[in-house]
Amino acid sequence: MSVSAPSRASKIWRRTRVGGSLALGVGLLLWGASCPLGPYLVLGCGVAMALGCVAETRGLKLLPGPASQRGHGVLLGVLAVVVAASTLVTQVQPGADSRPEHFEVVGGLTLAVIAVGVLGLAFRWVSRAHPMRVIASLLWIALPLPALYLVVIETGVAGLGALILLSKVGDIAGYYSGNLLGARFPHHPFPRLSPGKTTVGCLGSFIVGTAAGPLLAAGWLPDPRWGMASVLAAAALVNLASQAGDLLESAAKRQAGVKDSGTLFGPSGGFLDLVDSLLLSVPVALVTWPLLFEGLI
Repeated sequence: MSVSAPSRASKIWRRTRVGGSLALGVGLLLWGASCPLGPYLVLGCGVAMALGCVAETRGLKLLPGPASQRGHGVLLGVLAVVVAASTLVTQVQPGADSRPEHFEVVGGLTLAVIAVGVLGLAFRWVSRAHPMRVIASLLWIALPLPALYLVVIETGVAGLGALILLSKVGDIAGYYSGNLLGARFPHHPFPRLSPGKTTVGCLGSFIVGTAAGPLLAAGWLPDPRWGMASVLAAAALVNLASQAGDLLESAAKRQAGVKDSGTLFGPSGGFLDLVDSLLLSVPVALVTWPLLFEGLI
């Protein structure tokens, strides 16, 4: 007896339920981040999510190793996450009277993760066939989520919430606009990377994601250097980075021949499926927000 495949409406409803549960989790995280030890809670959650992503690199073959060193790629990813977190805590402490300049911290964090990758290549924990791919994979997975610790210290809970919302609201808008209007406007801009992504979904994501910027400007984001232009630019850049992160993860899954990075979150997939938009939007915010907003040294 054959079992019929779930309808499109059923899939949308299931994903909406999972998304609602995850939104509650983000709300609890932001509430916890407002406590005295909030930045460390954010760091712990970021490290835990990053380690979940590292575990999924094996299925996606992002850190392949020699046959005699199977599993060492995952260990290298774990080491990179630990080093990233340790570097952040060493350089920046909550409530400190002074702290290093923003780009000094970001640069030190980047160099620390790169150093882990170089050591892994030197000791043959991972294949030397594609060294730049190994370094890029470690930067992509190990750096952004622990770096949310720096975001909450420099911009507060409101800034952290704004970054998460700007990263995910476009993702949500793109999913629903693509599902509701994609059949009517079936153009696919990235057929090789993400065959299911439609142009209307990309545009819906960008429009809603950029429009969300002014809504968060009052009390959420730091003081803009150039008024509304800074707010719109920040929202647009975060949205474009979020969409690029989704495409990058789709390309990795397509190359590995898998539909989802994991199954932990049901119809929403695994850890990488859940946080793919943040994996590029956080670095983009770290680089561009100090140029667009006041008070970020």
